[in-house]
Amino acid sequence: MAGPFTIQRVPRGVLELLGLRGSGDLPHEMAQEIRATLDIGPFYGFDLLKTPSQLTASVANGWNIAHTVPPGELWVPTNISAEFSSGVGAAAFLCLGYKRLQDNTGPNRSFGQSVTLGASAIAQMGVSFNFGQLILASGDTVGARASGVAATVSSFVVIDYYKLLF
Repeated sequence: MAGPFTIQRVPRGVLELLGLRGSGDLPHEMAQEIRATLDIGPFYGFDLLKTPSQLTASVANGWNIAHTVPPGELWVPTNISAEFSSGVGAAAFLCLGYKRLQDNTGPNRSFGQSVTLGASAIAQMGVSFNFGQLILASGDTVGARASGVAATVSSFVVIDYYKLLF
């Protein structure tokens, strides 16, 4: 054969861009310039995955805390989901969110879709995160914001997270 197979050829312009010549010990020279990367975060934390849940029997208007990050911990959530249910004559407007400890006087941050819950109804919602998209520090809280609560509305909030070691 006269030359390398098509699959072995470097794309046109790459050699010039990297300042390499077209012959010689190409793979070793390119190894100094280009390296593959792999996010090992999820593999590193596999045994650190936690899934606590919290049942709140009576949701009140305002911020309802479901989970608080303990002192000295960092959490990397991968999923936060909830199920809300209402009794006869109950109604509410609900959404999931989190609140930072250092901004405790400020508003909570909402994510995912909000839901309007009518009488004798059940609503489920959840949001997934890429690894590292959201990091919660000690004292930060996860929960549900409720408004217009009439009669009894309950919530069941679950968070899947990796506990970071530091």
